[in-house]
Amino acid sequence: MRRRVVAGVGVAEWPGRAPAVVALHGFTGGGADFLGLAPRLGRRVVALDLVGHGLSPAPVARAPYALDRQLGRLGRALDRLGLEACVLLGYSLGARVALHLALRRRVLGLVLIGGTPGLTDEAERTARREEDARRAAAAARDGVRAFLAAWRAQPLIATQARAPAWLQGAMRRGRARLTAHGLARTLEALSPGALPPLWDALPTLTAPTLLVTGEGDARFEPVARAMRERLPRARHAAVPGAGHAPHLERPAACARVVRRWLANPDGRATER
Repeated sequence: MRRRVVAGVGVAEWPGRAPAVVALHGFTGGGADFLGLAPRLGRRVVALDLVGHGLSPAPVARAPYALDRQLGRLGRALDRLGLEACVLLGYSLGARVALHLALRRRVLGLVLIGGTPGLTDEAERTARREEDARRAAAAARDGVRAFLAAWRAQPLIATQARAPAWLQGAMRRGRARLTAHGLARTLEALSPGALPPLWDALPTLTAPTLLVTGEGDARFEPVARAMRERLPRARHAAVPGAGHAPHLERPAACARVVRRWLANPDGRATER
């Protein structure tokens, strides 16, 4: 894995053939999260760090965390890297950002792991904004270590403990640069309660799309099935023995699912 900063964005790269896969991590994550997945795809993989994560800056001001600013930064980095067209892969928060980016930029395909187009019910949106505001306050008050301990204790996130020990170590090292204000600002700006829902825009996304969930992710599996009905060229695949983060919990199995789809995104995939 090669690490550098391009156009102000932290980048992790793995060599491979074109077209490249551009990966976007989840909340608290970074490029190291794809160490188990990227080398198994047989493609060039470029993982980009969101603001406040990895090698990307973590400013105190709120403005750089806003969705439009983040999308602009990511777009400039992709242009600098010569990735005018690529396959976008995102996990959780990264999947939400990838959806927004795909609506503004030509992509060859989308892989969304544990993703959602957002919340449409106003009561749910309000409740989630308030919940994430409380989390942001806790990050600022209690510091990164305490915040991460509480975050990892959530049932949805706790299954990441299934990740191989070597990958968990890499993830811990990658999170060493996190700051309390970076976590808080990310929660405020990119909460599902703050971002506009994209359900009505899904029919306009004509790139082939793979929706990946862990077999045990009861919360996001029905979301993926509902998305599949609205996306013109979508397929859904479940990774056995995994929860919300199959690329972390079962990286080899998740890589097989993605690699098969990459080999034949519009038909029945075959192993390569």
